[in-house]
Amino acid sequence: PRRVTVVICVLWIICCGLPSSLSLEFLTNQDDVWGYALIVSGFMFAVLVIVYGPIRYRRVVVNDFGIHDWSLPFLWVPLITVAVPLIGITLVGWWIHDMIVFDSEWRELNWNSLSSILLEWFALILVLLLVNGVVLRKRFNPYKDQVGEDIPPND
Repeated sequence: PRRVTVVICVLWIICCGLPSSLSLEFLTNQDDVWGYALIVSGFMFAVLVIVYGPIRYRRVVVNDFGIHDWSLPFLWVPLITVAVPLIGITLVGWWIHDMIVFDSEWRELNWNSLSSILLEWFALILVLLLVNGVVLRKRFNPYKDQVGEDIPPND
């Protein structure tokens, strides 16, 4: 099974990378889409920590979980709750403002427009929600065959 899985993964990576290697416009589009998506995902991670509770997250998930590992100082709490969301909103807002003000074609669907980037994000969110719905309906559990004790990160 491992050899088959490796072959499938290699073929999948080649198929996913082929369009970027054949078209510079596609490569630029993907660089823009996922470069800005990294900022959004960092913002979403900060929101996740804020909802979970930054002090509890720092203590339970990071500091108590690691053995002989670096602990997060208390300064991390205001950074993750105030600075990271503020920086994320500022960067994405600045980028959207810049695209609208300086790109007259921001409404059109072309390789580097704001509309195409937002459309690609919307399509990804739609696919992820559909996959999530299927997983929840089928009650699919990829970890059911694992032996051992589950250790959830909670108090």
